[in-house]
Amino acid sequence: MRDHSLRSPGFGLAIIAATLALVFNAQAHAQDAAGATAASAPRANAPPVNTDALLNVRWVLMQLGSVELPKHKGTREPYMTLASPPGRLEGFSGCNRMFGAYTLDGARLTFGPGIGMTRMACAGRGAMELESGFAQALQATARWRVDGTSLELLDETGAVLARFTSTKPAAAR
Repeated sequence: MRDHSLRSPGFGLAIIAATLALVFNAQAHAQDAAGATAASAPRANAPPVNTDALLNVRWVLMQLGSVELPKHKGTREPYMTLASPPGRLEGFSGCNRMFGAYTLDGARLTFGPGIGMTRMACAGRGAMELESGFAQALQATARWRVDGTSLELLDETGAVLARFTSTKPAAAR
């Protein structure tokens, strides 16, 4: 049986790999985003986006890049909430409390400038990498989509940076 705990070497390496993939993916696509054409602009006939499905919901991080995060009894799970108004991000990175600002314009979503965090020591293998990867995913976010109880943060190319779940379906919020 494989050990998928935060203390297992495999988990730490997987988080490091996911973090590096996010960084390189964001850098590789930054030039494409800077020179984006009408293909990345919203279409005039695109359906309106219901931002209410995104806001004031506790979104629990389930996947970072291509790495699914294991659940551990007795540990706090990484999450975020986008408060409305005033465009405030609140959450827990897996190690520290995080906070910051976000900008929402239809399907476009950006975080920052900067994501602030408390400075607690991260216990357990992979905790610092998880926190770093979570922050980098937020910084690279350009778009979002909600489907029921699932939220995906996307980069400029539409690649999934992170997946979250909530306990309430969008229609119930």
